[in-house]
Amino acid sequence: MSAEHQVPSCLFLPNDWRGWEIGASTAAYLSISVDPVLVSELFSRATLTALPALSPDLGFEDSIIMNAARGIGAEIQDRNPLSGLLVESYVATIFTQLLRKQKYVPSIRRGGLTSANLNRVIETIDDELTADLSLLQLVELAGLSVPHFCRAFKQTLGCPPHSFIVRRRIDRAKEYLRHSSMALTEIALACGFSSSSHFSNAFRREVGTTPLAYRGSWPNEAAD
Repeated sequence: MSAEHQVPSCLFLPNDWRGWEIGASTAAYLSISVDPVLVSELFSRATLTALPALSPDLGFEDSIIMNAARGIGAEIQDRNPLSGLLVESYVATIFTQLLRKQKYVPSIRRGGLTSANLNRVIETIDDELTADLSLLQLVELAGLSVPHFCRAFKQTLGCPPHSFIVRRRIDRAKEYLRHSSMALTEIALACGFSSSSHFSNAFRREVGTTPLAYRGSWPNEAAD
């Protein structure tokens, strides 16, 4: 968590991420490291099939996460015998908010896709992102009727198949933007978009910024 020029902002870095090491010298930071095992235990009773992999997020604003972080800092200083319980609740609050920010949080709901069908469909989508997968192809993988599949898909993933495919393409594009020097047109075609303008428009709708602005907010790993 950081606060620079009196404007508080949050930074989330996964445990295995190495793309950001030092921040601005004029900023004040409260650094909170959380054991992934604790996170899994805290969410063990949630109806998630699995905790999704959280992407790094630098410089976002979230008052709920910021207040929870400040609460953790206060409890660390207080060292009250009950502080541990409060800290765990603050950690749960932080990760609940981080999960809410994710586009894809699978959950088990009555009438949704089975785990086997879900995994088969997602694997095919990821393998064929550059292809124009038809709805019938996905339906055949699940062995369901078109109406049943569409209802089950949306109930399980929270969006229609087409929207989910676009989001997976955007997720892959983010990887290219962060870790390569590929031109936008190359990334667009590699992720299944018909043109750079099609890619840029979809990216802006999903992410809220342009691909170039997104790339500029990350360290230039491709040049390292």
